[in-house]
Amino acid sequence: MKHSDPSTAEFLRLWERWTNVIQRYLSGGKRATRISAEKYRALHDDLMRSCRQLSRTDDKKILFTRVEHIAEPWVSLEAFSHADRPVLKGLLRDSDEIFGLLGRTSRRRIRENQRRFLLTAVVLGTVVAVLYLIYVQGDSSLSLEVRRLFRRMQFAIAKSNFLQAFSVLTLVVVIAGIWLVNSVKKS
Repeated sequence: MKHSDPSTAEFLRLWERWTNVIQRYLSGGKRATRISAEKYRALHDDLMRSCRQLSRTDDKKILFTRVEHIAEPWVSLEAFSHADRPVLKGLLRDSDEIFGLLGRTSRRRIRENQRRFLLTAVVLGTVVAVLYLIYVQGDSSLSLEVRRLFRRMQFAIAKSNFLQAFSVLTLVVVIAGIWLVNSVKKS
């Protein structure tokens, strides 16, 4: 059975929705209560029905039986609210693994990768901009105090070997990255 088959496509849609519920409870706050108990119960029932149907007909019987065993105990939203964070994180890892075994990537994982890519691009862009200001633009656009600081840094870099200069630059980039990650998380 191919992934474009309607029953497999329906399963993937239901599995994505079920995974989103886990993510909301893991994130906490008001997002956790976006789905009503009745809608969750219907989602869970549809997911179980889809798993049972695919475990009887699909060539990946073991996989869909495993999915059924993963999701079956989570019959109500109350189960998520009482679960520990490590348990919910484990469910998300299982979900990502199931998507991978079906040759798919979850939307949640795609969003996380997009955020990482954006953050990396911002950090690298900042480093390139600073290097551009220092080496291409020269000191003309910088204030006197900053120029002095850069001259001291250039002198220290010139006296050090490549490995020392590279490690200092790496430290600066890591600190800037940590600061950016924290500021993104707060917003």
